[in-house]
Amino acid sequence: MIFLLQRTWIRVLLLTLLTLTEDSVAFSPSSSAAASLSSRILHQKSLSILASSQSNEDLSGGIFFDGPSDFKTSSESSQSSNNSNSKLNRPAKSKSKRNKNNISKDVVIIGAGLAGLSIALHIALNSDRQVTIIEKEDPRQQMKKTAAASFAAAGMLAPHSERLPSGPLLDLCIESRNMYTDFVRDIEGIASKCGSDAFQYLWKKDLEDSNGLEPWEVGYAATGGFLAPAFAGDSVATWSPPPQVQATAKWLDDIQVHEMEPSLHPDVIGAWWFPEDASVDARRLTCALRAACVERGVQFMWGDGCAAGSLELGGGKCQGIRLDDGRILSANSVVVANG
Repeated sequence: MIFLLQRTWIRVLLLTLLTLTEDSVAFSPSSSAAASLSSRILHQKSLSILASSQSNEDLSGGIFFDGPSDFKTSSESSQSSNNSNSKLNRPAKSKSKRNKNNISKDVVIIGAGLAGLSIALHIALNSDRQVTIIEKEDPRQQMKKTAAASFAAAGMLAPHSERLPSGPLLDLCIESRNMYTDFVRDIEGIASKCGSDAFQYLWKKDLEDSNGLEPWEVGYAATGGFLAPAFAGDSVATWSPPPQVQATAKWLDDIQVHEMEPSLHPDVIGAWWFPEDASVDARRLTCALRAACVERGVQFMWGDGCAAGSLELGGGKCQGIRLDDGRILSANSVVVANG
């Protein structure tokens, strides 16, 4: 399979995590394809701190809260029960009423794209922390209509094709790409055995572009490489591969490249072929990651009222998130991964 070079990005897993301790906040910025490929290494190192922290409550199970519907924590339910037993508890009842919009959480991730979902799954698989993802869109509708960038990404896992200069970023991206096979295997392994609650979020097999794949398969292609066609005098034609790429990148002349891809424009004078670069269907990966998260007990809150309005800051720390509907999620750790 041959893929023409595209200057785009895939929002897969990028984390430039600040040190995540309790009552802390980390940011996962949007970036180029090359930078986003590096996250498999970055988040494994950074999230070890999350794994060592302890959750304040156990809210296990892949529970989905649809929109702004109120719900109580176990402590609130206990308070309500105590209040019903005595009129002397009226002040406490009033306090409970005031606090019903303040919901305690452990780890809260803003954004349910590829970055947020992959972070959540990693935490769920490697710690006993309870993770909650908040998202404005209803994931059940995203296969039909969405503004999520993860559904628009080209899926390039191609640091060579990006023609990055020699340096630490290129080294990191190459290593990340090389780890992707195991990453995909883990996600598909969980999603292929998930229960009905999680299965409903997988890519639908009856969609026009299902390509004969199973719902949990993410369309990962690690053979065939990328072909970067060159025209006379353009940046591809004048580029020379850095030392990390020279061993595998191959220059094809005009005859060779048209034999490989007959549909190329006749003015193409040659091409760089990068046999180790890969690709993935970002839409399918998003769906499979979401299903895997549900299967591993990650909680989701979605709907217009669940969009993050602002961070709750105090004492030099991030103490939680204020949602658009006025509710406050008090969190031990917050990850901003909304692009």
